[in-house]
Amino acid sequence: MLELNEWLAAWQVWAIAGLALIIVDVMLDGSGYVLSLGVACFSMSALALIAYLTGTNLIPDWKIAALEFAGFAFLSIFIIRRLRPRNKDGDVNQY
Repeated sequence: MLELNEWLAAWQVWAIAGLALIIVDVMLDGSGYVLSLGVACFSMSALALIAYLTGTNLIPDWKIAALEFAGFAFLSIFIIRRLRPRNKDGDVNQY
């Protein structure tokens, strides 16, 4: 468990995961669900970097990391859904 906690506290791991998820979202369908997880990973990366620079322990173990990631994911889903324009027409083939 110690190695898992060390990996989750490393900001580089979260940044690589975020970049990979954003690339996957662009390659798949661009629906925004995977994009929001990538944004949540970048938020966790920023949190881990702040913890590293200040010497604090903001991600003490994997349980707290999972809760923080879930919170960031929920927040990013909410923000992305608010910012993206929705198709007002129900059918794209309607002429």
